[in-house]
This record gives sequence, C-alpha cells and structure tokens, in this order.
Amino acid sequence: MIDLSTSLGSAVVKGVEGGHVRVVLPTGEEARARLALAVPYRPVEGDEVLVVGQEPDAWFVIGVLRGSARTTWSIPGSLTIEAQGGVRIASGRGIVLEAESVEAVAKRVTLRAGRLELLAQRVVERARDAFRWFTGLHQVRARRARAVADETYTVRAGKASLRATGNMKIDGKQIDLG
Repeated sequence: MIDLSTSLGSAVVKGVEGGHVRVVLPTGEEARARLALAVPYRPVEGDEVLVVGQEPDAWFVIGVLRGSARTTWSIPGSLTIEAQGGVRIASGRGIVLEAESVEAVAKRVTLRAGRLELLAQRVVERARDAFRWFTGLHQVRARRARAVADETYTVRAGKASLRATGNMKIDGKQIDLG
C-alpha cells in the first residue's frame, strides 16, 4: 500500500536553483521544492517559506512566511489596473516611478509633502489662472528673469525696493511717482 500522507509546515530556504529551492525542513532534513506561489516572489537564502509535500521529493513552496527578497511583476505587454473603488499604494520606505513619460488625468490632484523638490531641465506651466499663497518667504533666484503681461502688471507691497548694480531703465508714456 502506498502512503499518501502529506506534510505541511515551515522551512528555511538554503538556496535557489531556477524554479526550485533547497529548503531545510523542521526535521533538519534538506529537500528540493518547486515554487507554487500565487505571487511572483523569488525566495532567497534565509527566507522562511510554507511547504507542502510528500516524502521524499514531492515538495512545493506554497507561501512565504518571512521574506526579504524583492517581488517583481514582469509583464511582456501593457498593464491596466482597474478598481471600482479607490486604489492606495503604501510603502514604508519610498516609491520610485520610472518611465519614459508619466501622465496623471484627474479632476483634482493634491500633493502633500513636508518638502517638495522639483528637479527638471525645463518647466512649462499653462493655466487659465494661478494663485499661490506663502506665509513665509517666496524667493526666485535666476541668472535672468522676465515678466510679461499683455494688459496690466501690478506689484503691491508694504515696502518695495528695486536695486541694480548697473543701469536701470524705466520706459513709459507717463510715469506717476506718487
């Protein structure tokens, strides 16, 4: 009579060989197990996995109890994620997006950050109206600066000063000094 008893338990990964892993079973024995995971995870040495199998060589890794490797989804074509509700991506360390281009299409986009850094070769902004409020300093530092208004340009301040190390030119049909 053939014994078809199945064992289920944790094992520690000792090495990876293609689609198989070498594991150390709780008995201390070493076994070769096939990966049968529902997620695209590749165990590494030291991971604790859940194995199921029959002696002597019919073992399968069916879960990861404690892992330290990277999970990678490699899709040969395009990928679409759809949800009828919301989608949330959370990370304890950071999120990096790498692409040829990134486009966000939404009725509203909100960014909240303790510090926001934008690094670009060129920034082009187009808006019907733009409003900015600063409770502290707003500083622009540039090699050259230019403001162009087709109709009215107004600067209003409690105190204002214009300083130039070279010539200063004021050109207008009429100059009202107060």
